[in-house]
Amino acid sequence: MGRVGCTVALEFLVVTNGKGVNVADTQECTPSASPARTVKDDRRTAYGWGRLMVVLYAVLALVILIPVFNTTDYQLGTYMDWLAVVVYAVIAVAVAHNGRRMRILGGVALAIATIQCLVGFAFNEATYGAAWAGGGAALSYVPLVSCLLGAVWMWASNPRRIVQNAERITDIKRELAEKTAS
Repeated sequence: MGRVGCTVALEFLVVTNGKGVNVADTQECTPSASPARTVKDDRRTAYGWGRLMVVLYAVLALVILIPVFNTTDYQLGTYMDWLAVVVYAVIAVAVAHNGRRMRILGGVALAIATIQCLVGFAFNEATYGAAWAGGGAALSYVPLVSCLLGAVWMWASNPRRIVQNAERITDIKRELAEKTAS
């Protein structure tokens, strides 16, 4: 990035012996405050496991959503299914976005999904027919497994943790280079 300069034309009135003289002066200056800078995201697009996680949660939300539209019996299980659809859709968006706030929102949604799976285990009769009943037994335990995979993914893909590990590796390499140079 080059040096940012500006040209400023200064006009002022100099009063000498009662006479006004108009003097124009042009100067090259460097602003004291840096101009507004644009932020460019240089991170590469995620491929592989991240996209598979997004697809997993989106498909899970759709699989749960389809039977909800066909029901006429609105019991606790149906409302839990609506909650499941919203939660899994939020998790899919949060995993795709990977920003700080979206990671927090995704973590909360993941906690809700995990708690609902555990509640489904504990109260199987009350939640019968819901996606989370019996920990997701009706869906081959995919909701429970997806909660565990999501928790591992959120931990493994945490940008702060990745940067800290990269800085540690850089520090270790620097120390080794200094020791070998000595």
